[in-house]
Amino acid sequence: MCGEPSLREYCWNDVYSDPSDAWDPKTIYPCEHEVTDLPEQVSRRYSEMMQVLFQPESFAVGAGRLLEAVCADRGITEGNLHPRLKQLAASGALPEPLANQARLVKEYRNIGGHDDDREITPQDVVLIRGFVEGLLEYLYWGPEKYKRALDAFEERQASRDRRAAADG
Repeated sequence: MCGEPSLREYCWNDVYSDPSDAWDPKTIYPCEHEVTDLPEQVSRRYSEMMQVLFQPESFAVGAGRLLEAVCADRGITEGNLHPRLKQLAASGALPEPLANQARLVKEYRNIGGHDDDREITPQDVVLIRGFVEGLLEYLYWGPEKYKRALDAFEERQASRDRRAAADG
């Protein structure tokens, strides 16, 4: 984000690295999330939102569309976004602080989507992104990371048990 810090990692080895290779650093901060951990429509809306990161009004509108996709993924499809977010919070799917953040993102979406004397600023984009990614972390990315970690942990345990049984 323009004016915000970024941290990228690029590995170089004088013996093996070729300076003509394409520059392809890995972004460490801000964190890049795995969209494959998201349901298809949520993933598509997240990717669309991130494509307009430098267009604050469009970003805010995209964040609202993403929230609509999250609600739909959770089976909440009736009404406009405000009652859908209230229903999502009431369902117990979101703790109240995340629900409040989602409602604030909806307000930013309304400003970005209408001819309003208020404007969405680059600082608002940072805030909106943080709120949206916090919600996605809670609902999707966190549970998927946990599942992968648990699977890997259980596989290591099973491997250890197989070695112990083979040793005798």
